Amino acid sequence: GDAIRSYMLLVLNVGISVVTAMILSSKEISITSYKNTILIISLISVVWGLIQFETKAIADINLVLSESQVKQINWNLIPSFRTEADTFSKYLLFPMMLYMPNLLYGKSTNKWIIIFYILAVLSLFINIVRSGIYGLMFGLFIVFIWSIRKRNIRNLRRGLAIPNTARRRFGKSKNNC
Repeated sequence: GDAIRSYMLLVLNVGISVVTAMILSSKEISITSYKNTILIISLISVVWGLIQFETKAIADINLVLSESQVKQINWNLIPSFRTEADTFSKYLLFPMMLYMPNLLYGKSTNKWIIIFYILAVLSLFINIVRSGIYGLMFGLFIVFIWSIRKRNIRNLRRGLAIPNTARRRFGKSKNNC
C-alpha cells in the first residue's frame, strides 16, 4: 500500500510538472508572472514557518495545521504549510535555485528576492535537515560548475555574498555597512 501511494504521488508530481510546462509553453502565463507567483507563495510559506517557530519558542504555542506537524514543531523544526520540516526544506530549494541567476547576474533582482533568500536560508539553518542541506550544497555545486564553464566566477562570488547584493539593491554604500 505504501509503495503504491508513493508511486501515485510521484505520478501526480510529474503530472503537475507536465501541466505547468504546457501552461508556460502556451504563453498564457509568462515566465515573469510564474516566477512572481512562486516568489509570493514562497515568501508566505517562509513567513508562516517562522511564525510557527517563534510562537513555539517564545510563547510555547504550537500553531499546527495538521496532526503530523505536532511533533515537528515540538522538535523546534519548521514545517510551514508542509507535513514536515524535511519536505519544507526540499521545497525551499526550488525557489532558491529559480532565483539564483537573479542574484548572480543582477538581472532584475528586487528587494523581495533578497528578503526571501535571507528568510529561506534562516529557515534552512533552523531546520538543518539532511535533504535541505544536501540539496542546497548540490545546487550550489551545480551553479559553481556552471559558472566555471561560463567563466563567470566573479559573478558567482559576488552573487553568493547576499549582504553585498543587499547593499546595492537597498542603496547603502559600502562605507555605511
